[in-house]
Amino acid sequence: MRTISKGTTYPLHLIVKPKIGAYAFNQLKVQLRSLSTVNVGFAAGTNVAELCRMIKTSPPEWQSKIAPILLYDGSSDKKETLYQAKLAEALGIPPERVKTPYSRLPQTIDLVFFGPGINGRIGGNEPGSAIDSPTRITTLEEVSRITHSRLFMTEEDKLFLGLLPGDDPNEKMSSWNAEQRTRFMSILAQVYKKTMTLGLAEIFGANEIVALTTGGFKADILHKMLYERPNENCPATFLRCHDKVSVIADLAAAAKLPPPFNTEGFHEIPA
Repeated sequence: MRTISKGTTYPLHLIVKPKIGAYAFNQLKVQLRSLSTVNVGFAAGTNVAELCRMIKTSPPEWQSKIAPILLYDGSSDKKETLYQAKLAEALGIPPERVKTPYSRLPQTIDLVFFGPGINGRIGGNEPGSAIDSPTRITTLEEVSRITHSRLFMTEEDKLFLGLLPGDDPNEKMSSWNAEQRTRFMSILAQVYKKTMTLGLAEIFGANEIVALTTGGFKADILHKMLYERPNENCPATFLRCHDKVSVIADLAAAAKLPPPFNTEGFHEIPA
């Protein structure tokens, strides 16, 4: 497993496209063509949903090569398997194929896919996490629990709250009426307050990292992730310290980047 230092930064690749799933899948296909087994880390959020759908409909010989690893378990109780089951369902595989932070993990993670939280969180590594933080139980910030609440919603809940695929409840809360807020608070009460997460040391120990960002609600954090100096207050800024990172964003997420990085295309952000 590689180690990184926040004292060294590297250029990173930025891909801005209307639909990000296909480009994330292209990154995965490179690994699938060259390795017999690809150890892949996944977050459980909506940013990876399109990618998971593409994996689910890919040829069976490719699906069989993927060894999925959940970056964080939804609970600090290893008996809970909700997030594991959700990822397995999204990938179309049995839950027992999905490793969690409680599992015995491979020495090398080949590729990691995640979407940064609006507070700069990576997995369950909230602001304040050191670049060498280990796998551990962490306390989730309120904004993270609100984001995770989608996993606890029925389709009827999402319809009642006016949530479209990919919407973060943090973005929509201000427009809800009293009845919608009451419904949401009952859902939020079910969301775990603590999580077992792979540490930044393990996540950044991967051979390659792909960060996925969608929607205007992620525009501020994308700008911060690309232009702030690496710091513990925004763990996503540590991406600059890994030598093989791609950031794939849609046009709405890229809207606050300076030209030409806010336009569709392939760009390189200098170190």
